[in-house]
Amino acid sequence: MRGRIAHATTVHQPFDPRIFHRELRTLAQAGYDAHLIAPHAHDERAAGVAITALPRVASRGARWRLQAPLLAALWRLRPALLHVHDPEVLPAAFLAKRALGLRVIYDKHEHHLGRGLLGVVIRALEAWAYRWLDHVLLAEEAYAPFVHGVPATYVGNYVAPFSRPVAETTRRHGVERRLVQTGVLSRDRGLDRLLHLAAAIRRRGLPWRLDLIGVCHLEADRRWAEARVQAWGLGSVVRFVGWSRYVPWHDLMAQAAGADAGLFLAHPIPNHRLSLHTKFYEYLALGLPIVCSAVDRWRAFVEREGVGLAVEAHEAEATLDALVHLFADAPRYDAYVHAAQAAAPRYRWNAMADRLLEVYEAVLAP
Repeated sequence: MRGRIAHATTVHQPFDPRIFHRELRTLAQAGYDAHLIAPHAHDERAAGVAITALPRVASRGARWRLQAPLLAALWRLRPALLHVHDPEVLPAAFLAKRALGLRVIYDKHEHHLGRGLLGVVIRALEAWAYRWLDHVLLAEEAYAPFVHGVPATYVGNYVAPFSRPVAETTRRHGVERRLVQTGVLSRDRGLDRLLHLAAAIRRRGLPWRLDLIGVCHLEADRRWAEARVQAWGLGSVVRFVGWSRYVPWHDLMAQAAGADAGLFLAHPIPNHRLSLHTKFYEYLALGLPIVCSAVDRWRAFVEREGVGLAVEAHEAEATLDALVHLFADAPRYDAYVHAAQAAAPRYRWNAMADRLLEVYEAVLAP
């Protein structure tokens, strides 16, 4: 056993793809005594990782009340290294570092740009933490210029190993089409654009289906979307998978397998523009052509890899035209599929797993 390490989150699901399926499973397989402290129904052990349950809370404000039970769990575990995933956890990490002498890694999942006063507060909290953290992991290379005074390493959300379901390849040249968008669903991630696209599909009488696979955390967004699905008669076009509940990563991948294209029609808000979202890599792993909003970073990726196209996603009819033309052009469509399959191995987790282990070895070195 290489020593006890603990990951802590008050925001994410315990089986979050990055935290659990990529990082913690890698660390457990490498011989670390791996623990996760996170909101959960009960303590348990899964895939070699011991999970210590924190109470589940319903709001960002209530998360601050988890500092005390988090500190109590750390006091019991006394890990050599604490790996935190949320800015809200940084104060507790600071206290634990002072009280227990442990090393602390901060995993920067996003940059919080364009989030008003909340974003300013979070970035100020991070700037304070950079003075005492031992290392920062970056989910995006573009975050590096914003981290100062502490070593930082890019560990991207490449695709972890999974049992790939059998794709419905026979559908790819048929009349029916299935489009998917996976991951967290919200209006800023294109939920409104997806429903307008579904309405355009219905108006044209196309036998297509749009599967939205993931959780929508905001009740207001769920009510808004459900009202429009009903008012616009989209029940035969739109299918929600998960919606009010988290979809485990392996289930999400199984649901998306066999689709005809993977969508990401998010709005170009600052916090999105810096990120190459995980779904891009997951779509490649499933051999899906990608159709995304015309954000510079996303357009550059799909064009460089030759795996899809960027569209003016705020125009539903134009987005639908692009999809119709893509599916009608079989050689072009097949080229995107083959390019996705060829690109997928470059974005597998193995390389990032090695990088993660090197960071741990360096931080834990005497």
